Amino acid sequence: MSTLTSQSMFYIDFSGGNFQLKRVDTLDEDDDSTTEVKTAVGVTGGAGNIDKEGGGSLKLEVFRESVPEVDWRLLKISKEYFSFSIQDVNGPRWKYLGCRVSKVTRKDDSQGKHMDTVDITWQRRVPQVAA
Repeated sequence: MSTLTSQSMFYIDFSGGNFQLKRVDTLDEDDDSTTEVKTAVGVTGGAGNIDKEGGGSLKLEVFRESVPEVDWRLLKISKEYFSFSIQDVNGPRWKYLGCRVSKVTRKDDSQGKHMDTVDITWQRRVPQVAA
């Protein structure tokens, strides 16, 4: 039996530095590439598959701070490209290239939880050797 992943670490590499992000509450990944079944006249069922290229997106929930570890709004305004990495402890590491911030929204509640939702698009994802 394999070991379950109990922790993931996130890293950013941009003009402000290259470091581990420590203020991320949640992260969701979406891969826009798809595989479709193609049909052909005279063929019962599918005739084959076509792979459609695509990048994807990451959605981060980050804690809002007076001095944030990354100024996501400034990164969006500057239209800077950066890379983002996800490392599972005792598991694989993936690097996302050609990243840009597409949207930053805020969430506030009466319990004192003040978060920013950061939507990031990526162009390519590549595996890396774990450090």
